[in-house]
Amino acid sequence: MNHITKQVLVGAVALAMVAPLAFADTDSSSSREAQGRMNVVIGPAGHALVRGTVESVSANSLTVKSWGGSWIIRASADTSIAPRFTGSVGDLAKIQVGDFVGASGKVATNQNFTIDAANIRNWSERKEERMTNKEIKKQERESRKNGIGKIFVGIASSIGADTFVLSHAKATSTVHVSSDTKIVNRNWAKILLGDIAVHDRVRVFGTKANSDITAQVVSDISLPR
Repeated sequence: MNHITKQVLVGAVALAMVAPLAFADTDSSSSREAQGRMNVVIGPAGHALVRGTVESVSANSLTVKSWGGSWIIRASADTSIAPRFTGSVGDLAKIQVGDFVGASGKVATNQNFTIDAANIRNWSERKEERMTNKEIKKQERESRKNGIGKIFVGIASSIGADTFVLSHAKATSTVHVSSDTKIVNRNWAKILLGDIAVHDRVRVFGTKANSDITAQVVSDISLPR
């Protein structure tokens, strides 16, 4: 076997290792085995996968502790971040220190231990989404059983600090939220009231009195975009 053939075989094996692992961090149906296991894989063309624990978060990068030390994961407007909250690079700010994340992309040539990420997945948040989903469904089920609460679906406008206007079923209501109100997107990821935009389609579960709705749950069906 000549030298060139050996290089081709080594490259093929390395790419075969990286490709399925990188895919695992973009596929929402990936195995739970990815969660909690540090991993660093770098292919011959510089394609890389890093999984580890977040040490710090900035506006456009993460510092992740994994094999070899601390890795800088740089994000851009083209980076896909999952779970998606609003569908923008601002979703990076939803990641917290201590979260377990995976990132795939290309190793930077201008800075050591740095990856320019094509994809970032927060495995800790995915687990939180499942818990929130179960919690909200249980809350709504118990409220209905006690004859409390109703679903209202409409278009949001006039969004304030703790209220917004909901246009629904030929009516207009003021929705009131509090610290007890659960606010999520359609994927059950927690968001802020300020993440809801005018003209978003919103589902509200709560109690209506005249033109006021006291919300237990607010779901922005338009997010992520």
